[in-house]
Amino acid sequence: MGIPQGATDDAANIVQNTVLSTAAGAGSVTPWLEMEGTFNFSISGSGVGSVILERSFDGGVTAIPATNLGAVVTFTGPASETMFSRERGVLWRARRTVATSGNFSTRFSQ
Repeated sequence: MGIPQGATDDAANIVQNTVLSTAAGAGSVTPWLEMEGTFNFSISGSGVGSVILERSFDGGVTAIPATNLGAVVTFTGPASETMFSRERGVLWRARRTVATSGNFSTRFSQ
């Protein structure tokens, strides 16, 4: 949802903003976040490298890469996607898989 023009508060009910830094390196992750139904994922910043989305069906024990027709969804620069999670209790996070330089800012919102 974001911050409406002229307002100061975010209109989304759930918001998680995280920076995946080069200093933290490949493998740095956002905290797990439970999302059900339609939600947004955005990535921005000057990062060079890649980020993937992962989900867990067992409370964060096992991370499974999100795929589209069998191919892992990989972000290499600014992007914003609307996602849909059909099941209750599914956890989502972003993981930096390549950390060449710069930072990526991530945002999950619903």
